[in-house]
Parts: sequence; structure tokens; C-alpha cells
Amino acid sequence: MGKIRRFVTCVSIDSIDENAYCGTKNGDILEISLKKGIYERSGPVNKLFTGAVNQVISIYTTLYVATSEGELAKLDKKGLSIIGEIKFEYASLTGLAAS
Repeated sequence: MGKIRRFVTCVSIDSIDENAYCGTKNGDILEISLKKGIYERSGPVNKLFTGAVNQVISIYTTLYVATSEGELAKLDKKGLSIIGEIKFEYASLTGLAAS
């Protein structure tokens, strides 16, 4: 990533072991290609999340993201754009579970 520094807080690998999605303290998500071993892109493209990204879950074509400022968001993997989000007042989301 050159001179840009990021502190990664969580990592999620998609079901076909093609990409890893890393949540950062800056409030963005990094997409890393596991086949090529390089940084691909970052998102969300609309805006950064407030606070650190505490949890990222990759399910099929979507990402579910929880932040330290109480945001829960659903992102599209193709464009890393926000599909929907909700903010919990006075809360910090520290984890998500997928089943």
C-alpha cells in the first residue's frame, strides 16, 4: 500500500478463498487478493465508517460490518458500496456471528 499505514482490527476470508477483507481502525475495509497476494481496493466508496471496524463477515455476495461507534452495515462485494446501515446509539458493536 505504499506509504499509507493501516491498523487491521479483523479479517474475513470469503468462502472460495479468493479474497480477504480486512477491517481497519480508520473506518475502511481493505480487499486483499489471496491468489495474487496483493492489495486490490478499499471501501466503502460512499463514505468511511465512523470509528474502527471491529468485525467483518463475508457471506456470498455481501459483507456485514460492525463498528466501534455502533454502526451495522451491509456492503455489496462488487463495488464495496453500502447497501444498508443502521446506527445504535450509545453502543459499540464488538462482534457478529454467522450461521
